Amino acid sequence: MSKAFDLVDHKILATKIKEAGCRGKVLVWLKSCLENRKQRVRIGVIESGKLKLKNGSLRETAFCPALFIMYNNDLEEINFMRK
Repeated sequence: MSKAFDLVDHKILATKIKEAGCRGKVLVWLKSCLENRKQRVRIGVIESGKLKLKNGSLRETAFCPALFIMYNNDLEEINFMRK
């Protein structure tokens, strides 16, 4: 499951959150959590520069499963349209 969480595109997820009816301060807060994520690597005392993340979900948060479901909620509809 963790590999699937790592593939979540932040822009698509933000769009789907808005389409699901999330508005106002909650939407702004969720988008800021997604858009401002950076990562760096440290080995001993050597540290890399920060890299902006475009994918991945907030695995360490309690609402991550809900966001993942929201991200994948339309997969059945998309697959049906392809048949």
